[in-house]
Amino acid sequence: MHLPVHRIGHGKRSPVYANVAELRFWLNTSDIARQEYGDSPSQTNHVVPPKPRPVLVTRPGTPIENAQRLLSTARDLARQIAETSVRQRRQAEDMRARILRMRARVK
Repeated sequence: MHLPVHRIGHGKRSPVYANVAELRFWLNTSDIARQEYGDSPSQTNHVVPPKPRPVLVTRPGTPIENAQRLLSTARDLARQIAETSVRQRRQAEDMRARILRMRARVK
């Protein structure tokens, strides 16, 4: 099925985890998901519909105004990337801590 999951350990029976965004992408693009849930998986109860994508709109204005608008958009995107990176780093640290606690319990 090629699910977008990540294995914590090395064995076949070790636990796995998945990111919500990767699962949404897989459900919306996978042929297996389409067969399972129909042509429109986002309309079923199993899938949270993705956020609408921004539409590129050509706005009249001077080249300076357009450049300022593009620069503002680029700054917003850079901020979102930085926030996502920090969030993912925290999630990775939390996951490492959980793995260490699980390993300590097993020993």
